[in-house]
Amino acid sequence: MRGILIVFCIIELFSAALQLNDEDAVLWILLYLIPFFLNLLYLNQYQFRKLNFLILGVYLLLLFTYIPGLVDWASKGFPSIVTTMQASTPHVKLVREGGGLLILIINLILLLRPIAPEK
Repeated sequence: MRGILIVFCIIELFSAALQLNDEDAVLWILLYLIPFFLNLLYLNQYQFRKLNFLILGVYLLLLFTYIPGLVDWASKGFPSIVTTMQASTPHVKLVREGGGLLILIINLILLLRPIAPEK
């Protein structure tokens, strides 16, 4: 589990750095760094389950706002979202952000596991 959380930390730091040129950079940097810091706490044997549940709930609600865009993307036959770095169509940004949220939600769910005692 420790290795998986370290991988999530790397993904979240990298993803936060990628947001620097985005128009809503502050929001997305915060969205990526909150689970990053929760990972660091968990890796150091600190767990804040209530806070984690609260943040997970917020992220899930935010993900639900992306469902109409994801359905629209699917109805168009899943056009490519990786052909260019620029979000040339609205669904590109929605799918990428939704995917990022899904990764963060998976991470937050893993943090709900009880901390294993150190060996």
